[in-house]
Amino acid sequence: MRTILNIDYSGVQLIQVQPKRQGANIIGFAQKGWSDEEKVAICSGKELPPKHLEKIKDTFRSLVDSNKLKGKEIDILLPDCIAMTKILDLDNVPPKKDELLKLIYFKGQKSPPYSFEDTRIGVKVFPGKYGDGKVRVLVVFTSRVLIERYENILCDLGLEPGRIELSTFNLYNLFEAELSREEDTVLVAAFKNFFSLFLFSHGLPVFIRSKPLDGMDSRVFFEVKTSFLYYQNKNSTYRPRSVLLWGIDENSDIVAWFEESLAVKPGFLKPRVPLTIKPGLSISPEEMMRLVPAIGMIIK
Repeated sequence: MRTILNIDYSGVQLIQVQPKRQGANIIGFAQKGWSDEEKVAICSGKELPPKHLEKIKDTFRSLVDSNKLKGKEIDILLPDCIAMTKILDLDNVPPKKDELLKLIYFKGQKSPPYSFEDTRIGVKVFPGKYGDGKVRVLVVFTSRVLIERYENILCDLGLEPGRIELSTFNLYNLFEAELSREEDTVLVAAFKNFFSLFLFSHGLPVFIRSKPLDGMDSRVFFEVKTSFLYYQNKNSTYRPRSVLLWGIDENSDIVAWFEESLAVKPGFLKPRVPLTIKPGLSISPEEMMRLVPAIGMIIK
């Protein structure tokens, strides 16, 4: 059984999931919204005043105390836009992890927001080589202060911090087959208060943009459109034949725009594995949409 805290700008969900041979069973669920003070502090990469830390800790404690946890280890899922994401091409991947992280740090940031010691780096290496023998690497740079904040809070509550990952990256885990096609592919993931646009070519990421938003459909449409056109203007040969949407309404302007501009009918992603909910547990469709990326932490 796995327990996950799914954190975003609106609140936090506690999800208990039992992996199955095919799919997963959600056996526990609770959620709580943030206060105004917590919203400001929740994804800050800077040190927080003690009163803000205590409020966040109290929110976590209330969720944990109201649920019977099986085991002490808890994974954490964070919104994409708390991190800086880069796509790098390396001549080779150093065999030692510390050498790889240093190479990525100095190659991936022209003006690093944090020192190497104050940066947590996550790396996804895509298999094989392409073109002139380069290796494609997807890198996430995050504030050490932010990551250690959640690790320390869990430890203070007598719990054990597990993995800490980002939302859309776990959507990728769930939908890797759809995103690994040879054809150019667009993924738009819209959550309650942030969106991410991933562009793929031959199964490799070529462009990523994530941004916090207030949830208005018109704003998501504007950001997706301008981001996509920005990349396409720089790479005129990029012609997606597949557009995949997550969290987007079928009547959204985004759907109509992709159909008109690319002559491609967008598809709406659905988990490729069956997800079941424990009898008696109530989860609304909106809550389910928000928590599904957490399932990607379990099913890889």
